Amino acid sequence: MLNTIFKYSNKDDRKTLLIDHRESKFGNQFFKPCLILLTSITVIPLMVIVFQWSLLDDEQNQANAPPATTTNAQWSRGCIRTEDLENTDIFFQLVNNTEWRFKNTTTLMKSNMPPLLNCQDIFSMTDSMRFLTAGWTKLVYQATLAKRKVAIKMVNFEGQMMKNCKAELQSDQHCRQKIAKKFIKEIVALSQFKHPNIIELIGYCIPSDPSSENSIDKLAIVSELGEPLNLFILLQMNWEERLKILYSILKLLEYFSEQPVGGVVLNDLRAQQFVICDKNLKLVDVDDVVPQALQDQISHLKENFQKQNMPSNLLRQFAQKLVHNYSTGQYFKANSSRAEFKRYKNADLPTLFDYPCHDSTTQNSCVLSVANLHEAQSLCTAQTVCKAIVWTNQKTWTGRHVVLFKKNFTQPTYNPNTITFLKVDDNTQSFSEDTSQL
Repeated sequence: MLNTIFKYSNKDDRKTLLIDHRESKFGNQFFKPCLILLTSITVIPLMVIVFQWSLLDDEQNQANAPPATTTNAQWSRGCIRTEDLENTDIFFQLVNNTEWRFKNTTTLMKSNMPPLLNCQDIFSMTDSMRFLTAGWTKLVYQATLAKRKVAIKMVNFEGQMMKNCKAELQSDQHCRQKIAKKFIKEIVALSQFKHPNIIELIGYCIPSDPSSENSIDKLAIVSELGEPLNLFILLQMNWEERLKILYSILKLLEYFSEQPVGGVVLNDLRAQQFVICDKNLKLVDVDDVVPQALQDQISHLKENFQKQNMPSNLLRQFAQKLVHNYSTGQYFKANSSRAEFKRYKNADLPTLFDYPCHDSTTQNSCVLSVANLHEAQSLCTAQTVCKAIVWTNQKTWTGRHVVLFKKNFTQPTYNPNTITFLKVDDNTQSFSEDTSQL
């Protein structure tokens, strides 16, 4: 259940997942979705964040005390407690008396994946490391690994977690142990939870005595590097891209709620993990820019997400129906009075006659996705400025076709991957339909 997943998120600002953002575009005011929780790996390299995991209800798991060693089968039976994620003896074995590595029975890595980087691999990349940001517990660096940019997380000795620990008059050793456990928990979580919307663990370094004064600076996590999902990027997203992120989030929530160890609680809601607007966590508001026929579905989905009164699997199924209706164009009613169009095969109007339009995927041209040709022609008919449609062979993640709308028309350029449709009226000039020689 969503109320279980967010059991530690009792404040209103963590339950209110939707917001309106009013802006002016091309002289008209409209409401545009403001911010989106988490990210979708296929739209923006997502999950720059690393979740701090807490497994649901210690009472539920206390009856299932873990065995001395852990296997995949034991994980799947739900025999792991929150504290176990911090325990090197359960998941790791000491190699060459220098560093802890996963036991073969505890990792869920695919056989065709390269082995995780070890301490030597990681610290051989120090020459390419560039500082990115400092967080509560970690320093984050960018490095290059075989021409691939990766993120390296290391201990932030000046971070807030260390300061808070010392302010409680705890010993340095106790504070180092606290941070080391947090690192180890994160490494285990990233290795065990595999989902397209969770960052990929590329490597890790856990020294033999990770909390010692001489070793804690060697603690490291290497993961794929993502781009922060900031407000500027979100405001440039069209409705379909935001729908993709919403759908990804719901699939992720369902994945968390169905873990064999119990529901996974996200109890660390910081700006680095999530998108924040006005100190409130926001998912998406699509009220005023969705296709009108989808309005009831959107409202129902929003209501259940806000009130957290629908199980996560049903939320995901509901969103899946929404995606299906949008991708197939079932919501769309073709305009019976739409204009006539003349078809030009292998024809294009590159860089010509572009104009901006609402919800375009680009700033200075009108690029939209449509379910079918009827929808494209109806949209062009409804826009007085539109004189032609360029139908491309590109598709969006939902399978919708990418089309360009043009404000004028001339002798087209040959392009085997496009078809141009000219809106026909009394003033339409005739052009050669033979573009094969152009």
